[in-house]
Amino acid sequence: VQQIMEAVCVAACKCLPPDRLPTAAASFLQPVLTLLLQAVSQLPEAGVVAPATSLDPSQGALPPAPPQLSRQFPFLAPLVDRLTTVIQNMNNQEIVADMLGRSWPTLQVVIQRCRSDNTIMEHACRALRYGIKGSGKRCAALVGTLLEVLPALFRQTHHSAFLYIVSELVKTFGDEPAHDAAMGQIVQGLLAEACSGLTRLPDLEQNPELVDDTFLLAKRVLSYCPRILLIAGPALQALLDSALLGVLVQHREACTSVLAFITQLLEPRTLQRSGPDAPSVLQAAFLPRAAMLMRLLLAGIVGMLPTSRLPDVAAALAAVLLALGQQGLSLMAEQLALLPDSTVAQNDKSQLLGAAAATSQGNGVRGLEAAVDEFGDLCRRTKRVRQAAQAALIPAELAQQVMA
Repeated sequence: VQQIMEAVCVAACKCLPPDRLPTAAASFLQPVLTLLLQAVSQLPEAGVVAPATSLDPSQGALPPAPPQLSRQFPFLAPLVDRLTTVIQNMNNQEIVADMLGRSWPTLQVVIQRCRSDNTIMEHACRALRYGIKGSGKRCAALVGTLLEVLPALFRQTHHSAFLYIVSELVKTFGDEPAHDAAMGQIVQGLLAEACSGLTRLPDLEQNPELVDDTFLLAKRVLSYCPRILLIAGPALQALLDSALLGVLVQHREACTSVLAFITQLLEPRTLQRSGPDAPSVLQAAFLPRAAMLMRLLLAGIVGMLPTSRLPDVAAALAAVLLALGQQGLSLMAEQLALLPDSTVAQNDKSQLLGAAAATSQGNGVRGLEAAVDEFGDLCRRTKRVRQAAQAALIPAELAQQVMA
């Protein structure tokens, strides 16, 4: 059914005159919404949720249904996917924005009632994400509502899909300072809330999707509107505390998202596009954590992370060195000194420091990448050497968590 719907939508966009396309889109959308509303009406009601908008604002928020609704009502997720198919394949921002506006009340009912079922939540959030992506700035009328409702839903569920939707809003509207006040408050609160559940390494290992989407959102904010993150607020320090743990998380996407966030945070262009207080805010948050970050990056190099992750580690290390200059080199030397000479010879440490010095002076990162690879191979040459190097660099407060 979805393939037929996709083909019909694509054909309509290619073949119909522009003045007939809105009517055709409405005819595609309405039957899906009708079926979806009928399906939602069959869901049981239980409990009370925090305030949020609903189909009928006078009735307050709808109560959630019991978990595992995708098994009790197996037709619900496919119906949501049909809605996604219609929205995704209408190649017209104005029409998609209209469809999103019509669909949002129904999607919100689905999300509120099914928030205990991860499968249905994923499907509903995907429909919303494609609606925002396909309508671009033409969905501006819905931004205020979404920025109000999505954080409340995230606080209730800690479902990472909501972070991804906000990330799409940041990408679309981040270049408009008119949204800074609302978006900044929401982003600060969301990121701080997400990091509150990522305070131990096992937390990150058990919730890699949350880690991934948290740091993807943070990186996107730094890319599109760093001015709303590099301000006095709870988010930056919470992100850096979680990032110190995330450097060592084994999940590939989660780890690379953390390392990419660190790299983007320390990019000179990030500060250049931020407010006048950004340098002091960044310095106050980053410097107290710089030594530990350097130590953990080196721990990743010597064996705590797979070799496929070393290019990302090298990029983050280069960003730290470029940002801190001589201070970064001193921190690196201090952490390398923790490695016993019986494990890594002083000459090998000096070669890595030499490559780091060249990078800190603006000579590019290729030399550092090669030196990191060579140093990593050296420290992994035997199991005994690797374990000794890791033991020297893993802080005592993390050692038990790593072993767990």
